[in-house]
Formats: sequence, structure tokens, C-alpha cells
Amino acid sequence: MELNETIDIKSERTYSEYVGGEHLTFDPLKELNLPSSYEEVVSRYQRLRGDRTVLSLN
Repeated sequence: MELNETIDIKSERTYSEYVGGEHLTFDPLKELNLPSSYEEVVSRYQRLRGDRTVLSLN
């Protein structure tokens, strides 16, 4: 009888009823602050690097 009770409990605990609504929308370009183009990537990198010279590892 305990086995049947655990099966009933497991069937009640599903995430299928949790559907994302309007308040759970996710836009990666907006939320993660991703660059929209390669030029923006280069400009961000140069801004981060500043006046530092590139180190030679060889």
C-alpha cells in the first residue's frame, strides 16, 4: 500500500502546470547585454583593454 501512495504523490508533483506567462519572458539580447554585431565586440574589447600593450608570450 505504501508503494501505491508514493506513486500517487509522484503523479501530483509535476511541473507541467507551470507554464511561463508574460512575466517570465526572457530576451537574451536584452537581459545578457550581448553585442549585436562584431564591430560592437571589437569596440568593447578595445575599451576594456585601454592603453595596455599586447603581451608577447613567445
